[in-house]
Parts: sequence; C-alpha cells; structure tokens
Amino acid sequence: MARKTVPVLILLCIVFGLLFFMERAKKKKQELPEFTYLPEFIVSTTNNEKFSNKDFFGTVGIISFVASWCGPCRLELSQINDLAKQYRNLAVLAITYESIELIKPLADSLGLIFPIGTVDSTVFTAFSVDKIPYRFLVKDKIIIDEIYGAPVNNDDEFTRKLIEVLSLNVDSLSSSK
Repeated sequence: MARKTVPVLILLCIVFGLLFFMERAKKKKQELPEFTYLPEFIVSTTNNEKFSNKDFFGTVGIISFVASWCGPCRLELSQINDLAKQYRNLAVLAITYESIELIKPLADSLGLIFPIGTVDSTVFTAFSVDKIPYRFLVKDKIIIDEIYGAPVNNDDEFTRKLIEVLSLNVDSLSSSK
C-alpha cells in the first residue's frame, strides 16, 4: 500500500505545484500596468503652429493643463520651463481653454520656451482633466504618469520618473544650470 501512496503523493504535489505557479503567473500578469495612450488632439499654439498627439511619438514629453488666472499654474509653467531648458530633448506643451489673447501675455512674461495650445473642453474631457494644473508625463504617445497640482519639485515622484524615462541619473538634475 505504501508503494501506491508514494507515486500518488508525488503526482498530487506536482499537480498542486503547477496550479500554484499558474495562479501566481496569472496574478503577475494582472499586475502588469496597462498602457494608456494619448488621446488624439490638435491644438493651435500661441506661436500660430499646430501641435498634436503625434508630436509625442518617439520622444519624452510633458503636457500641462493650465489657465492664466491660476496661481499654481503660473508656478508650474515656470518650473516646467526650467525643465525644458535643462533637458533640451524634452517635448513640452501647455494646454488651456483660454484664448491666445489671454494666455500669450502670461507665456511672454514667463519667457516660456515651449508652446501653449488653446483648445475647447473636448480635449480636457479626452484627458479626463477636471482640475488644474494637471500634467502628464508621456513617452512615445504613452502616458507614463500624471499628477494634479504644483509645484514640480526636483525630488518628487514625477521628476524622478521624468529622469528615469530620459535615461538620466539624478546627479545631472543639478548640473547644466
């Protein structure tokens, strides 16, 4: 009887082991993040240019939703401008629902080196933005991170992810100023 029990026990161990590892693999697969692609959009910028989601293909970028009347937005725009100066290969676009006439004086006063696009509410809705400032970190038209509120700190999670996707080290954050 003992001879029949041992093979059965071994077989049961193998079956339960396989089931355990299959369940674990299934859970791991479920834990993998799903990619969120940029919604399609086209904006007219303060520089009279067109900018779209396609401009974020093959690059790392920041898209920031702002308004001229929003104090934290002004701070965020200034800080993102510093990042754009520091990382020249970074694509940056600010988006507002205000007219070019309202937002251009702000862009000029801050000396922004990136465009601000004006849109209607459909772009805000497509990005699920219902408060500002709201920014997205994008790589190859895939949203890597998103965050609400300002300021952008050198040691916050958003900036760390930005540095990571730009394949830079943290020491380079303080250099080149």
